[in-house]
Amino acid sequence: ADDGAAVLVFGRQAKGHPQVLKAVQRAVDGTWKKPVTIAAESSYPQLAVDGAGGAVVVYTPNFNRVEAVSMSAAGQWGQGRFLSPRGVEVRDYDLAMNGAGTALVAVARGNGRVDLVRRSPRGAWSSPARVVAGGTTLYDVVVGLDDARDTFLGWGGYALSGRYRPHADGWGATKTLSPDSGVDVLEATFAEVAPNGDVVVMWEQEARPLKVRVRSAS
Repeated sequence: ADDGAAVLVFGRQAKGHPQVLKAVQRAVDGTWKKPVTIAAESSYPQLAVDGAGGAVVVYTPNFNRVEAVSMSAAGQWGQGRFLSPRGVEVRDYDLAMNGAGTALVAVARGNGRVDLVRRSPRGAWSSPARVVAGGTTLYDVVVGLDDARDTFLGWGGYALSGRYRPHADGWGATKTLSPDSGVDVLEATFAEVAPNGDVVVMWEQEARPLKVRVRSAS
């Protein structure tokens, strides 16, 4: 948070039991509170914090659905909420959050469709909105968001594609950031939207060096 408060999430698993997701908060004076359980079953958690100290954690409880849980600026955790529908294969997901508390979760489905779910600063979640229609192989998805709500969405399997949406406009055309080699699988992606709307995208593929591309808002 802007005042120096912090939150940490971690998994703890007893033998023969699901992995429990816990969170611990550090106050501005450096004092750590006792850990609390925020999900009874979870894997691959992602954490984002806004300027006021509110937080969102996204995780999968069963490798088939995406769930989120939020913490208020006062440090109170809410109930988990499913962001993907039942019976849909989830390939990947990514979380972005800006300083005002707006959060975006991108969910890549097994049929190649990519959805975005938005959380308002007041904590209300939208229904999934389709941004990528489907029909392509996906292993990775990435989303970036700045304080003005300029948004970047990237996705791929053997190729990496992306779309950009200025805060006051609709989605632009899909751009190919890395063409399909037919061999090297996309393994990891990272994206950040700068305060002026510039976008930095980094990605790694099998047997290839780390690459980066920059989109200038100007």
